[in-house]
Amino acid sequence: AMVQRVVLDSLVFQETDGSFSPWLAESWEVEDDGATYVFRLREGVTFHDGAPFDAEAVKANFDRIADPETASAQAAAMLGGDLYVGTDVVDDRTVAVRFSQPYAPFLQAASTALLGFYSPTVLENSADQLKAGGPDVTVGTGPYVLSSYTPDQEIVYTANEDYAWGPGGAGAPSIKTLRVEILPEASVRLGVLSSGEADVVTNLPPNLVAQVPADDTVNAIEY
Repeated sequence: AMVQRVVLDSLVFQETDGSFSPWLAESWEVEDDGATYVFRLREGVTFHDGAPFDAEAVKANFDRIADPETASAQAAAMLGGDLYVGTDVVDDRTVAVRFSQPYAPFLQAASTALLGFYSPTVLENSADQLKAGGPDVTVGTGPYVLSSYTPDQEIVYTANEDYAWGPGGAGAPSIKTLRVEILPEASVRLGVLSSGEADVVTNLPPNLVAQVPADDTVNAIEY
């Protein structure tokens, strides 16, 4: 979920003050005292493989997450678990996500990559490969395309030049290539940061934080 954010867009975006703003959904209404969420989808959004982002794509993704055979425990829980009743296609650009009782956390959950959207073509033809991922499998609507994946070593993302639907009107990214190295050893991650080989590293233990170069910034994030 941390690295695939750049590939998988969400219905809404959560601002730093906790409020929500449009993303793939241009507007929404909460009905039935919080048991139904009706989203009006943005027009003109396409997946990296050219498939349109529409109401059927939302339904296919959410219903797949909720399917016990998917074994997507964390995403299914964020979708409400047993409270999720289903997603109704009202028309091409309108969906109603229904729960058996009011489910207040849904907008926050819907802003995360775990409830982001894969191409319906991938869900239909390559669902068994989603866990492993890779080019032509990890296909979303996001600002970057997953262009290369070497298991346990490296993921390479390339800018989606057609991107025009980011939060706040964000368009195609100015950085053309993102390279994510998979480095299990914390000391190695610190080393590539210190040498300038990497611009950003994650999950440094407290005992190594003091060794971070003075011109770099350390952000502590609680989950």
